Amino acid sequence: MFDQHPVSKLQAIRPRKKNTNLVWTSTSSKLVKESHNRGYVVPFHKPTERVHIQGRSNIGKAFTGDEVVIQAATKEQSARVVGVIKENQSARELVCFLEEQDHSRPPATSGPFVKRMMIPINKSATKIAILIKKDRRNFLPIWEQNDEQWTIARCQHFNEIRDKVFLVQVIGWKDGCFYPLGKVTDVLSSRGPFNDRLWLLKEEFGVKETTLDTYVDLPDKDENSEKRQNKTNEIAFTIDPERSKDLDDAISVGDAGTHYELGIHIADVASYVRPGDELDRDAEEQGSTQYTGEEPIHMFPKSLSTGRFSLLPHQDRRAVSLMIQVEKETHRILEAPTFQFSVIRSKRQFTYEEAEDIINQRYRDPPAYSTVEDCVTVAYHFAKAQRKLRLASDWPYYQSDDDRLPGKRKAHQMIEEISLFFNSHAAKYLCESTKARYYTPLRCQSGPEPERVEKFKDKCGPLLQLSFALRDNDEDKLVDLVLQRCHSKAYYIRSNSTVEAKHGHYSLRLNPYSQASSPIRRYMDLVLQRLLHSFICDSAVPYTRTDITDLCHQFEPNAKKDKQFEQKAQQISYAVSTKKQSAPKLAFAVSVEPEDESLKVTFPFNRNIFHSPLSILITVSETCDPILSSGIYLFIFGNYEIRVVTIKTIKSYFPKNKKVKPFPCVEILVQ
Repeated sequence: MFDQHPVSKLQAIRPRKKNTNLVWTSTSSKLVKESHNRGYVVPFHKPTERVHIQGRSNIGKAFTGDEVVIQAATKEQSARVVGVIKENQSARELVCFLEEQDHSRPPATSGPFVKRMMIPINKSATKIAILIKKDRRNFLPIWEQNDEQWTIARCQHFNEIRDKVFLVQVIGWKDGCFYPLGKVTDVLSSRGPFNDRLWLLKEEFGVKETTLDTYVDLPDKDENSEKRQNKTNEIAFTIDPERSKDLDDAISVGDAGTHYELGIHIADVASYVRPGDELDRDAEEQGSTQYTGEEPIHMFPKSLSTGRFSLLPHQDRRAVSLMIQVEKETHRILEAPTFQFSVIRSKRQFTYEEAEDIINQRYRDPPAYSTVEDCVTVAYHFAKAQRKLRLASDWPYYQSDDDRLPGKRKAHQMIEEISLFFNSHAAKYLCESTKARYYTPLRCQSGPEPERVEKFKDKCGPLLQLSFALRDNDEDKLVDLVLQRCHSKAYYIRSNSTVEAKHGHYSLRLNPYSQASSPIRRYMDLVLQRLLHSFICDSAVPYTRTDITDLCHQFEPNAKKDKQFEQKAQQISYAVSTKKQSAPKLAFAVSVEPEDESLKVTFPFNRNIFHSPLSILITVSETCDPILSSGIYLFIFGNYEIRVVTIKTIKSYFPKNKKVKPFPCVEILVQ
């Protein structure tokens, strides 16, 4: 049985009339513009579906975040926006470039004014027209608003602002006009007011840093102190990337005689941040922490994310813990794991590289429990056992990336598997509880569509025979290079709301599944942690069903946008770093253009940086004949040389205008 949706001010999308001109209204699902002429809204009664709107005329005058009325699609008419219920004012103040004039055409005029166009950095926003008096056409007016009256604060000659960007306020959109009208309110450098290299990128994706950097109103009182168990004497540790300071998960291992106790400890952010308070509202708006390759953009104030909340070594910290009793010899779980409140004290903060070295040196030795290094190895064996149970014969396969190279990913596998274990048990317990069964945000993914699978087989069938000959007989060096193209996209949905909420997560092979292990870094994890508080304390859930549904709808597009921002920010960071020193990269050629002397290559291990194929200009070494035919190539990119490995022959190619320098080629067998 699925629940009935309550009616509230956050009304669902639902039909107003049953006829051929069916109209849907939306106040809970706001318009999301994917480009200037494409967007969607999410129907409340089918949260896994989207009402897509195509074309500028159908989008109308709406901006991202507007609450809209739409007309559903018919045989004659596509879905379209017919009105805006509530405007999103923040979407109407945009950072823009000035469009270059086309001098081959007469200038656009409107009476005594010349029209110039502003192009928003945010690609989902439409262009904005600004008007300049004809007798002052070489000067840009900068406006200010006082008491709802617009006045010109200053004017700047266009020659002075060619390399600048502009803050533009939309002031109206007349019927019959293709673009809205706006006024320039400020002129900024391309690095913004704080000389930030990523400022334009942040503006493009709407990424804002928290305004509560000096937040001091955090409550010290622990309302769950009587229920909180002291685990400070247990051997606990964290494993995170180098230089990480926002540590929201730790692992503990303790010898219990015939068995051992493994604890998964998550920073108890919910014990500090109350629903609806200033800190909570700001974190909800942020949505998540952004990792740019440089200084993170924290969801909470930095002093909290890297201080008070963080599970730093040698500091007593509150945690929500999942305690597991495990048989020593088989690493089999002896009884149902239990959630509890804890106080822990991490003994050491490991990097992934340090943990990897410890595991590689010790994982074949008999397990021990006396040192923190012993406990890292025990945790690895536990995680490996759980991975085998979850994935069966597929357990060795693991998609590599820049941080998880073949043969060097045991520590990453361990942390990922233990996080999945915590998340899946949080979802399971909450969905089975009477208080939270209708209130749990789930992360679901349907299975692949048969049509897409068949299409993929037809296109890539010969490549499925690709395999590697391993030198060291190490099963962890198997590389899953055949990318998973057929899977459906994962989505957030409230538990027991529709049949789609029962799908589980296909790729992870977990049902149900949610995310609760990173409350310092993701707002949805904080919501889950509050539900765990209710579960542990047997208290009321602090949300309504509509609240959870709206959070799922809100978090879905934000998560996609955040991922795109991180990818582009890391590309910028990588580009800056390679100015000083280039790094080897592996790639496959996906197409060859002999006439253009170019190759298109894709990077299977660096999808976070190079998520699309890149074109590379090449010339062929004089000492060998060119191999310019379709097929599979393996490239190793060094400081100067590109080497190509094919099935039968090894040839060398060199980027233009580069000196040739010897570079060792990787021996590989393609069968």
